[in-house]
This record gives sequence, C-alpha cells and structure tokens, in this order.
Amino acid sequence: MASFKPTTMLVELDGHGNIICALMDLDGEKVRYSSEVADDAGTLYLGSVIEPYLARVRLDALRSVAE
Repeated sequence: MASFKPTTMLVELDGHGNIICALMDLDGEKVRYSSEVADDAGTLYLGSVIEPYLARVRLDALRSVAE
C-alpha cells in the first residue's frame, strides 16, 4: 500500500496569479493537513479539520525567509 507524507505549501500570488513567494513544509513537521487560512493584517492563521491546531505565520517573516 502506498503511503504519503502530509505536506503544506503557502504561496503568495500577485494580482496576475504570478508566484511572489512560497514556503513549504515538505515533512509536515510544523503544519500538517492545513485546510483553512485567514489573513488578518499581514498575519496568516492556518487551521485544519483533521488536526487540532491553529498556526500563525507573519507575512513579513515569510518574506524574510524567502529572500
């Protein structure tokens, strides 16, 4: 039976759909099974219908990691 790793990818797009920045958790160590996201003044809140967590990602921190 094939198995899979839970991964998460946050992608920031511009108004034309071009990728500005991407942050990936390929091993699912920090954020797994994300199913919802809310943007509140530059902070992303991620949640899951499967896992009991609420993750917070500041967009300025996301951009500094990408540079």
